[in-house]
Amino acid sequence: MNVEPIPKPEKPIKDKRYLKWLTARPCLYCGGFAGQAHHVRWAGDCGMGTKVHDYLTIPLCLVHHDLAHNNPVLFGRTVGREEVFGSILNNLMGYAEDAGWDISEILELLVGAFIEWIAKERK
Repeated sequence: MNVEPIPKPEKPIKDKRYLKWLTARPCLYCGGFAGQAHHVRWAGDCGMGTKVHDYLTIPLCLVHHDLAHNNPVLFGRTVGREEVFGSILNNLMGYAEDAGWDISEILELLVGAFIEWIAKERK
């Protein structure tokens, strides 16, 4: 019996500078001071107890970050997935411009996550 080993998941991209930059943006929910980076689990492939790439995050204030974790259905009714992806994309573009670097690989990651999300939604 020839059994293929289960591939190990890719380690998520970590970028503390990006998270610090992101938390200075306004909260996506209320527009107030964010101070928190919410990792959007459905935007990427992650296992139990792991986070997605730091680039798949949105800025939230403490109250709305708690809401996103404790009542994701209510949070999702107010902030749609298209708005979340728009926020992720706009923040990445702003960060790339401020940092002066090419984000083609990160945009590729985001497009891949968006395609996965569309495929899940259509099932």
